Amino acid sequence: MRGLAYANKMDYDKAIVDYTDAIRLRPNADTYTNRGITHVLKKDCARADWEKALQLDPNNTDAKDNLARLQGMGY
Repeated sequence: MRGLAYANKMDYDKAIVDYTDAIRLRPNADTYTNRGITHVLKKDCARADWEKALQLDPNNTDAKDNLARLQGMGY
């Protein structure tokens, strides 16, 4: 939740650090998805996070939708 709070404050670097720590402690699809979204807000690539989210949860619609948008943009 702290990563989300940092992201909402537009402190994306701290958010990414918190998401990375959370993934290290307990990897799950939602945390990878949120870190991916934060990477996009920073104008970074997030493909790896969304692909990992789908490995952990093949039904993660947020990760599916975001990957589809990337593919639609030619990435």
